[in-house]
Amino acid sequence: MTSPEPSKPPEQVVPSSRDGAELPAREVPDVSIKQSFHQIQLLFPSLIDAVERLADKHPDIAHKIVDDIIHQGVHRQQLEDVVVRGDNRRSTLAQVLAWIFAMTALIGSIVLINSGQSTGGIVFVVAALAPLVGVNIIGNRAARKERVEKDRIARQPEEG
Repeated sequence: MTSPEPSKPPEQVVPSSRDGAELPAREVPDVSIKQSFHQIQLLFPSLIDAVERLADKHPDIAHKIVDDIIHQGVHRQQLEDVVVRGDNRRSTLAQVLAWIFAMTALIGSIVLINSGQSTGGIVFVVAALAPLVGVNIIGNRAARKERVEKDRIARQPEEG
């Protein structure tokens, strides 16, 4: 614990402005600082004793714990990588299958139109392509809504 310093007479401080000109002097009061320390009672002294006994038996336990934490982080990143790659593969496969479906519908409608069944060909192409367009629109709206929500969350002031 430190004791307060004896009081000194106030000093005259002459601050300067940005251009270097001196400003009028002002008095600075004497400030003393007092430190005090409080002992905090531990809620679980038996837990501290158990940790100390463990550290006595295994002196490198802290190093092992840190290594485990690092290993867990690396493992989590590897799992996230697998998930992202799987999502990308599924997305690519879905796009390829949608393209095959759309081309089949387009070729089928051309065949129907060339065979004299223009109404059937037009209905076939619209019926085949409408769900693809609908899924695309719905997906874009959902992605936009998610981006807006993430942006809103990111702009909120942190609460603490």
